[in-house]
Amino acid sequence: MRVFLLLVLGGCGGAVCTSNCGVTIDTFVHWTLVATEFLPFDGETCDGIGATAVAISLTGPTTMTQRVDCSAYQFKFSSLPMGEYAVRAMAFDAAGALTRGMASTTFTVADASQSVYVDFPFADFVKTYQGTYFFKTAWDGAVKCGDATPKVINERLLMERGGVALAGTTTDGVPIDGTKAGPCRDGGGAASQAVRDLDWGPAQITISGEDGAGNTLYRKRFDTFVGAGESNPSADFDVPSILPDAGVPDAAPPDAALADAG
Repeated sequence: MRVFLLLVLGGCGGAVCTSNCGVTIDTFVHWTLVATEFLPFDGETCDGIGATAVAISLTGPTTMTQRVDCSAYQFKFSSLPMGEYAVRAMAFDAAGALTRGMASTTFTVADASQSVYVDFPFADFVKTYQGTYFFKTAWDGAVKCGDATPKVINERLLMERGGVALAGTTTDGVPIDGTKAGPCRDGGGAASQAVRDLDWGPAQITISGEDGAGNTLYRKRFDTFVGAGESNPSADFDVPSILPDAGVPDAAPPDAALADAG
């Protein structure tokens, strides 16, 4: 007489599956630098702050630290035990730590791969950097100074931080402390206006459009951010009119067009 033994295993075909049935669960930890606080500024770069490495530290069912190239902007943890985790990130250059360790978040490892995002806040950084600030200006929707109604002849710029005017000029020679206007520059071209060698960080910019007599036609104050280094995104500003009839001319009503044709 033969005796047959039936073994129920904890694999994909069994009653219990404790190892995700052979499927590897990956957790991708992505890091960004000052990418969420000062929108629409969409983030600093590792090159801009001179960061060469990022240390990613996990605590939870498994505790570990991985130090990886900052410019990778992500690291993959494979097959972490299921459970609740905290992740903390620190940035480094060749001389040591660039951040205080404030960049952190929590996540749960379950039965599916996922992406986790950690952003380095501005207050996390221990150094001050300098950078080039780029911007383009439209006037109530008109990207060319001469297309606005009324036309903009000169622009006046005031950049401030903490209520104090910043020193400097655009590469076109327009002061950024609001003391003097300069020729209006079209905002529709490929090249942005630029201000070099500004300390990085949040700032405010007030842009005014004037006629040839110095009368202010357009004005608005915007919150903005000065990035570190030379390669930074360009901020786009649309400055509204302070007059009731300024901006891009409306299309003529159909009845008026017919009357003109007659």
